[in-house]
Amino acid sequence: MFERVEETQWIWKDDRMIKTPITYVPFFYDIFDRILVNAADRKQRVKEIEVKINAADNLISIWSDGESVPDVGPYHSYFSEYKIESTNGHHRIKKVKEFNQKEKTIIHRTSTKSHISWNMVSFKPDLAQFGMERLDDNIVALMKTRVVDLAGCSCSVLKVLLDGTPLLFETFQHYVSLYIQTFTHATITYYERIYGKIFGKPNDRWDICVARADGGHFDEVSFVNYIATMKGGAGKLNIPKLQDAKLADTPYSQHCTLILTQGYSSKAFARSRLSVMGQDKYGVFPLKGELLNVREASPKQLEENTEIQNIKKILGLEDGKIYENVKELRYGHLMIMADEDHDGLRMKGLLINFLHYFWPSLLKVKNFMQWFIAPIVKASHKKTNKVFLFYSMLEYEAWKEKLGNEYNISYYQGQETIQSEEKGEYYFDQHVKDFVWENDEDGDAIELAFSTMKIDDREQWLQAPQVWLLST
Repeated sequence: MFERVEETQWIWKDDRMIKTPITYVPFFYDIFDRILVNAADRKQRVKEIEVKINAADNLISIWSDGESVPDVGPYHSYFSEYKIESTNGHHRIKKVKEFNQKEKTIIHRTSTKSHISWNMVSFKPDLAQFGMERLDDNIVALMKTRVVDLAGCSCSVLKVLLDGTPLLFETFQHYVSLYIQTFTHATITYYERIYGKIFGKPNDRWDICVARADGGHFDEVSFVNYIATMKGGAGKLNIPKLQDAKLADTPYSQHCTLILTQGYSSKAFARSRLSVMGQDKYGVFPLKGELLNVREASPKQLEENTEIQNIKKILGLEDGKIYENVKELRYGHLMIMADEDHDGLRMKGLLINFLHYFWPSLLKVKNFMQWFIAPIVKASHKKTNKVFLFYSMLEYEAWKEKLGNEYNISYYQGQETIQSEEKGEYYFDQHVKDFVWENDEDGDAIELAFSTMKIDDREQWLQAPQVWLLST
């Protein structure tokens, strides 16, 4: 049901952090991480947490001395068994059978302070739903690393135990040293020496460390409110009019689609479909006016063009990067929703031109570039009400003689004129076309259409007889 991915991650092993490729199911990891972070919520004034991971019995427990009972949210549907216990009298057991006595001795811990409040979530994940047979070494290592991260990020606030062993970090710098051991010639610079008298210390809530890595490459490890921000801590983008997909910038980003619409009316149409399809995997952003022809723009024009900069931020594009896949982007698909008129076609062309000029490799990635085809002509039979929809005037003209005078003809003026009762017909999966890169001649054609250096060639091309291919 859930995809297994292979990524290079920092893993705690032999009392140090090493970067190594692992395979795991991100959604499974996310469940554990959310429950762990919830248990460490600072608002509960938690001072102690103990995590036990019993791979042999497929059992995970998270104990804390917090006052409020943690919430597992909707995740209990992915557990074969789970239990929530606390000193407040809450004792809930879900899913068919209770834990046996042996399991209880595994997950319970005895506190020397009988008067303190405590609560515990213990659960057995339904591994079959994740395509897993057991808690393998990779996922166990990743979960244990997150517990070590929690200890390192809360060294002066929180006592953390893993499988009964205290994880002791006196300072954040002590935690950072776990990574530095990996490098041969590493010199650590802490925030006092970075900001010092020139910039001043940021504030009491920040801890920052910089070190020289082998090979001169850049790497970062960051946390916000105990949450590991594996992609650098992007969060949501603050871009006006953007309706961001909920799964954008997550391990499921490659399954998300950004819909660029021609103005706000097309955005309204897209949002009407999202109300049916859901907003988890679809984002919508309206483009206003004509997109810049980046091929002829100056660096200053590019920097000051809001539309261009916003598209780069929303997709997560990096200047000069060669993309062989979409795993590092915030969205795995880019869909254009525009009318099939002159303005709409030019918008599509300028977007393709934009990507080809800066990231030609992206246009070669299968299924990345897409567009939604909206009808421009509707023919309804006067007696039977049978409907034909046409997506280009060429297509309509080819059928026109066959229709005769038995049909009523309606012309759409963009998606905003489609009647509400018809919107159910336009499911994205049925009206989406992929941009297919055949060979380098495609790139030559894009340059021919938008480069001022090709004016003479373009005029000859436009004057030449055109061959139209129609599909029905």
